Order: sequence, then structure tokens, then C-alpha cells
Amino acid sequence: MKILIIQQKMIGDVLTSSILFEALRAKYPNATLYFLINSHTYPVVENHPFIDEYILYTKQIEASKIKFIRFVKQIRAVNYDAIIDVYGSTTTALICLFGKSKMKVAYHKNYTAFVYSHTIKRLKKPLHNSSLAIENRLKLLEPLGVEFKPYTPKIYLTEQEITNAKQFLSDANINLNADLFMIGVTGVVLKKPTLLNIWRRY
Repeated sequence: MKILIIQQKMIGDVLTSSILFEALRAKYPNATLYFLINSHTYPVVENHPFIDEYILYTKQIEASKIKFIRFVKQIRAVNYDAIIDVYGSTTTALICLFGKSKMKVAYHKNYTAFVYSHTIKRLKKPLHNSSLAIENRLKLLEPLGVEFKPYTPKIYLTEQEITNAKQFLSDANINLNADLFMIGVTGVVLKKPTLLNIWRRY
């Protein structure tokens, strides 16, 4: 069994969508699982134990119609049992349109619904006391018979990466035995970055 999951663009979205592989591996332990992602997001899922193959969408492919057509032909060359389009853009809909699979799943959009065999309406409120981002992604696996479980995204680090991180923190005189919090205050979307006046309250 071969299953392709498509999640383009942002690193956080790619990491969140990686939960689908843990859920699929539990249901289909012998399946070959593919992940189509933007090349710059690869490091965040590089060592994921449940992903078998990575298909990288580069800036060069995005900028060239000829290279994009070749890329789509590469996807079409594999007979997938299911294609799960998490991202749901016009580009990924085109990839799915020409991809070989009887089961094609995505969130419901009127203008792309004809591409897919199954379209899923997003939840507006969580049903399982989890985050909407998690629950809506797992709903995409319902046509494959995967039931909800509260999976959490994980970054799988190598031993060398862990050693390097500990050394970095030690060099900065940070107590490794204390709780460590990492806070990101920037974002691509203008409304996401935390404003300075909010931080000044603390």
C-alpha cells in the first residue's frame, strides 16, 4: 500500500501534518508512506521514523512551468492507493488531478471538489478536546478508516543534535536541569508576531 500526503509551505504546518504518519503507521504498519513538502521544511521532519519517502518541492520547480510538469509526471508515475492533500491549494489540486489514485482526499472547497474522491468539511470546534489543527488533519484520514487519537507533533533529533544543543546551552550558562522554554516572537503573517507592548507588560 502506498499513501502520499501533501503539505506545502510553512514549517509549522509541515510539522503538524507529520502526525498523520504516526496515525497511518498504526493502522497500516506495512504501508509505504510518502510526504510531499517544500524543500526548506525538510529538516523539521528529516528523521521522522514513520515517513518512508520524501518528495521535495523546490523553488526551481515552483518558478518553471516545464519543471512543474516534469514534477507532476514523477508523481503520476507512482500508483498511490491514496493521496491526502492537506494543503489544498490550486497547485496541489493540479498535482492530485494528474496523480494516479482512486482515493484522493482534501478539505472541501467548491472550486476544487471535482478533483477529489472524498472532501472533508473542517470542524469549527474540536470534538475530542484537542486542537482544531490536529483534529481537522486527522479527519482527512477517516476515508482510510483511521479513528481519532490525540497525536502530538514531534521533532526527532539525532544523538549528535542533542549533544550539540546541550553544549550550546551549557556554553550560554543555562541550567540544563531547569525547565526550558523557547518562545518565537516572529511570524510571516503580520497579525502573528507578538507586539512589543505586550512583552512590556512582563
